[in-house]
Amino acid sequence: MTSDEIKKSLFDCNTLKPNDLIIDDLQWKYLVWAVLKGKNILFVGPTRCGKTKAAKSVAESFSTSTTEILSEEDLKLLKYDPSIKIEKIEELSD
Repeated sequence: MTSDEIKKSLFDCNTLKPNDLIIDDLQWKYLVWAVLKGKNILFVGPTRCGKTKAAKSVAESFSTSTTEILSEEDLKLLKYDPSIKIEKIEELSD
């Protein structure tokens, strides 16, 4: 995606924001920018503040799949159960 296409997408990206998602317009625009550029995003915040809702909303806006990150406890379980397979995830680059 070219810089001009990204700028055009960012100009009207607020129309993609769901009404039930409470997020500042600038934060939504940054989130959309990160998705369009293929950047990794780290959400930090207290429980039930909307981290998952924001990630799922932007993924649904662009029909993109989401990736679940496993906890340390889940990873320990995987070490002991060789029957569980994890798909390799390719990172997007510029």
